[in-house]
Amino acid sequence: MRYPGGRLFVATLLICTMVLSVFTKSAGADLIAEDNSFGLEAITFDTATGLRWLDVTLSTPYSHEEILLELQPGGRFEGFRLATQAEVMAFWQNAGINTGTVSQFTSENFQPIIDLMAFVGVTGIGAGRRADGSPFDYVVGHIDHSAPQGQDWATTAGLGADLSTEEGRPGFGWGCARQQCER
Repeated sequence: MRYPGGRLFVATLLICTMVLSVFTKSAGADLIAEDNSFGLEAITFDTATGLRWLDVTLSTPYSHEEILLELQPGGRFEGFRLATQAEVMAFWQNAGINTGTVSQFTSENFQPIIDLMAFVGVTGIGAGRRADGSPFDYVVGHIDHSAPQGQDWATTAGLGADLSTEEGRPGFGWGCARQQCER
């Protein structure tokens, strides 16, 4: 399935600094797609928080460790930083997602998640698996939050959209932090 605007969603939530289309959510915030040096509509501006989110698909090929290097001066993502879990939750809420249902698929979150994926991209199409084995589309990326397992693991934030049941799920998990992890 193609998402509105043909955009894809991928792997690391980065916040930064840039107007093309406006998307209004019931939370009272506008999400605005902006252009920057990474390309057309590569930034989503959240008017409620004033944060600018770099498309997750741009950082998908990088491990958490590699992203941290690319965030430093001279790196590909210089000027950006990883989002905190609280910032991700606010972003989701401003997009109309019910964050009281973290880790649960619900019908009320389907359309807001599909709409947000159109802004930030999709990292896996039909690649996620629910408990019953049915597939779902998702976007997942690293955030600035250490996992209890130690330095080899990093926290991830993700959204899932099951097109067959029209249910969506926001959630947090763990991902490998090192570049030596299997891909």
